[in-house]
Amino acid sequence: MRKFTLFFFGLFVWMALFSETVEAETVHERIDGQNRFEVAVNISKKNWKDGADTVIITNHLAFADALSASPLAYNKDAPILLTRKDRLASETLKELKRLNPREIILIGGAGSISPMIVTQINESAIPKLQTVSRIPGEDRFAVSENIAMKLPPSSKAILANGLVFADALSIAPYASINHIPILLTRSNDIPSTTLRVIKKRAVSEVTIVGGTGSVSEGVERALPVKERIGGRTAMRYLLILLQNSFLNQVNLLWQPVLLLRMH
Repeated sequence: MRKFTLFFFGLFVWMALFSETVEAETVHERIDGQNRFEVAVNISKKNWKDGADTVIITNHLAFADALSASPLAYNKDAPILLTRKDRLASETLKELKRLNPREIILIGGAGSISPMIVTQINESAIPKLQTVSRIPGEDRFAVSENIAMKLPPSSKAILANGLVFADALSIAPYASINHIPILLTRSNDIPSTTLRVIKKRAVSEVTIVGGTGSVSEGVERALPVKERIGGRTAMRYLLILLQNSFLNQVNLLWQPVLLLRMH
């Protein structure tokens, strides 16, 4: 139970790194830092005190890649750390050494995380490190496809607008704990990569997150959609999820109430 709670608390705080300010009425705990790299490191230190076998790294500006990777991170019990395109921050590199993973997974193509990052990791001499792999993609839609193919089999998929942060954020905890891939779409056009992964994984139940302004009715009609979860804000989406008892499947006792200010 505590592991579930820590994971989702960390997930919500970590995702808030891509937003300037996240506030709530009640502050239960604060995880902060001088920048988003340091905040991600502090989340890792709190939730993975004894190290981790796998670490996932995403570009600090690629929120779509990071959200798509959240089910994979849960599946592998892996912290997500952030990087610039061409160089790891010193605090990130230090945390990698502390975690001492056997595997590091980079999310995104060379345009998002350059080969220089791989060189920097290899030169850091992490004792247990065996492999540095990459889940590539020419864009966020292709990255989400390739991440989905790394997840356990499931007839379900989540579909969110790849350009709307709030939609994918609200569904990430449910998708993660149920090992359901988060697939991305444009508002009025389904990328071929998304259609391909739906076919490859034999998906028969798609849950759309967001109103028709985010994912159009035309997109909905083209897919085996089971339901649509809509709302005016990210918190509204989350409340709908709670009302539908998605998170209650595992009796999570946390509340998404925190205050995080980026500096």
